[in-house]
Formats: sequence, C-alpha cells, structure tokens
Amino acid sequence: MSNYIVDTEYYQWLLDQIDYYEGDGFDEALEIMFETPFEWDIPNDDNRAEDGIGLRAIFMDEENWHTEPLFEKECNTLEMFVALAMRIENDIMWDGETDRTSEWFWMMIRNMGIKRGDLPGYVYGKLEDFMHHRGVTPFPLREKSKKPCEIWFQAQQYLMEKYDF
Repeated sequence: MSNYIVDTEYYQWLLDQIDYYEGDGFDEALEIMFETPFEWDIPNDDNRAEDGIGLRAIFMDEENWHTEPLFEKECNTLEMFVALAMRIENDIMWDGETDRTSEWFWMMIRNMGIKRGDLPGYVYGKLEDFMHHRGVTPFPLREKSKKPCEIWFQAQQYLMEKYDF
C-alpha cells in the first residue's frame, strides 16, 4: 500500500471530521495545514501533538486500514486542530445531543484570521506566527498573558470567557 493512498484517504477522513467539502474555498489552506508539521515549545503542548497523532489510530480502526506509514510522520497542524476541536467538544462543551467538532475547528481557524481563498504564503505565515507565539492565536483572550501558555489552557480560558461558565 503506498503512502499516497493512505495519506489521501486519511486526509479525506480528517476533512469529514470537520464537515468540509472540497471546493468550499479552504482547499489550499487545509492542504497547507496537512503538510505543515505542528511545532511547539510550551510545556504540555506536546499533548496536542499526541492527540493529533492519536487520530491516526482512530482512522485506521474506523476505516479498517492495517498499515503503518501514518505513524512514521510527526503531527501536522491540521491533525492538531482537528484533535483539539474534538477534545473541546468531548471534554469541555459536550452536551450529549450534538457533535460540534466542526464548529470548534472553524471557530479556531476564523480566530487565527484564515479565510476562504487566502494565498499559501498568508496561510503559512499565520501557522508560523501561531506556533511561534507572534500574536496569532485560535483563542484570543480578553486578558493577554505576558508570556505564552499552553494551547489547552488557552482553549479553556477562551471558552469560559465566551460561553460564561
């Protein structure tokens, strides 16, 4: 089984998790996210990478794949954001009735300033600025921290501010 086939199927599976349909204006941005490794330098953000990599096992189980190529790669930014959206839904915002994973994913993308039809350089720049703490965040907080903090903490703070719980 070639890596290309597995990667293509896995990429489509990730898009299915966020209710994205090809041609909806974010094709290039999502491809860039899939190709861009997720980098971190804040303690505990490695957990976000592990969550992203964990999606591969879910995919392989759900789709009945029995291959190892997916596990040879580091977590990419698309995986990290999809996994984070799932964690937000399941661990913070779960209401027992609806699955809003896609809502959380697209909220983060909008908050980072990525829009339909953005040029590749712009998307790469936003991802780099996010990963290197240069003013781009999926969770803009009312009170800015003087130093960067882990993504999961930012998510919790943001959701508490926005949804008042």
